Amino acid sequence: MAFDGITIAAMVQELHKNLDNGRFNKIAQPESDALMITGKGANGQCRLFISASPSLPLIYFTGKNKPSPIFVCFFASI
Repeated sequence: MAFDGITIAAMVQELHKNLDNGRFNKIAQPESDALMITGKGANGQCRLFISASPSLPLIYFTGKNKPSPIFVCFFASI
C-alpha cells in the first residue's frame, strides 16, 4: 500500500487520537530498520511499532512487546 495523502491523513488522525497529551517512556530498536515506542496517552499505555523497511514500511499500534536485541545499537544508546 502506498503512502498517499489519504493514508497519511488517516495515520495522523490515529496518532492524535492515541498520543495527544501523552508521554513516551521507552524507545527500543528491535530490528535494524524498526523502532518500538512505548508511551502513555489518552487511552492508557500503548506501543507504537514503526518500520522503515524499503520493501514494507509500516506503522501500527500493538499490544505485544518485541524482545530487545542482545547488542544495543548506537541510536538506542544515546
